[in-house]
Amino acid sequence: MIESYKDIDSGKKPKFLMPTSLRLIKECATFGIDWKGLHIIDLLSLIYSFRIDNVKKKKEYDRQKRMQEMGISSVRKANANDFNSL
Repeated sequence: MIESYKDIDSGKKPKFLMPTSLRLIKECATFGIDWKGLHIIDLLSLIYSFRIDNVKKKKEYDRQKRMQEMGISSVRKANANDFNSL
């Protein structure tokens, strides 16, 4: 999970740094979260969970894309019949 966290793209630093609370509210609106009843720690946990999920999806998409570029259509586990047919 720490590796995924490191891959979260924070982007370039804007000229005007928005307060953390406003950035969280803005991101809640993006994800469609009703933030009014949540504690700040719960809100941060929820948002970082979404960020980590997005990074995992992007990594999987990039992996699939690289495999397609190499001509690999799919990967599956080999079974005994696969080994016997070699």
